[in-house]
Amino acid sequence: FSPLFRIASDALDAGMLIADDQREVRYLNQQAAQMLDVPQPYGGGQGLIALVRDYQADALAQEVLRDGEARELVLQPLQSGRTLRLRANRIDAEEFRGVAVLVRDVTQINLLERARRDMVANVSHELRTPLASVKLLVETLQSGPPPQIAERMLSQMAQEVDAVTQLVDELHELSQIESGRVALKLAPTSLPGVAARAIERIRPQAERKTLKVGAEVPDELPPVLMDAGRVGQVLLNLLHNAVKFTPAGGSITIRATVIAIGPDAPKVG
Repeated sequence: FSPLFRIASDALDAGMLIADDQREVRYLNQQAAQMLDVPQPYGGGQGLIALVRDYQADALAQEVLRDGEARELVLQPLQSGRTLRLRANRIDAEEFRGVAVLVRDVTQINLLERARRDMVANVSHELRTPLASVKLLVETLQSGPPPQIAERMLSQMAQEVDAVTQLVDELHELSQIESGRVALKLAPTSLPGVAARAIERIRPQAERKTLKVGAEVPDELPPVLMDAGRVGQVLLNLLHNAVKFTPAGGSITIRATVIAIGPDAPKVG
């Protein structure tokens, strides 16, 4: 292979290997060597199955050599722990007959896809529970229960609607963060005020479970450089989880103190 071909293949953002019609690897670029953990410079002489360490890659090359149809394969070599996507094309030239294989590392993409599937499953579960409860409560209310029971059911419906609203807000926040449209607005801010606003927003949900929510945030704390809206949302999310998992009749407290990290450098914690 010419020096120009080697330079061009090393400039690709994917691995490339060339195997002859006996499926012996004649060349691989730097990216392919890194993905397959092959020492460089590669001296040749190894079969495709030995180099990739997976029989599926050899079978892929055989099929492409037989009928000339390009094929793709995703595999996970045991030694590397990576997830690789291989695309093979037949080479038919006067001086060479074989197969060219492009190799891409899709490990991170697969992890993100798995995380997306897990998130969709979790969101579906989190939505199914309150919606099923609301549906049951509505059907019961339609039957005309006594006023006291109807009032209690309406309160339960409000609680379930709050849970769904909280989930939707969190999903919207996540989409904003992933799209990069979230800009922090940092300013010196009083921490007691931020904590008090978060507590007031969660108080109706806490009272339904007879939970006490309070704060131990001294007024003499120095101002904190932060985005008050974002930090308030973080506190609200933490309080929401605390309300969800604290037994009825319990208490929830926000505490803040100054941690001295140096004689002249206090840090709010």
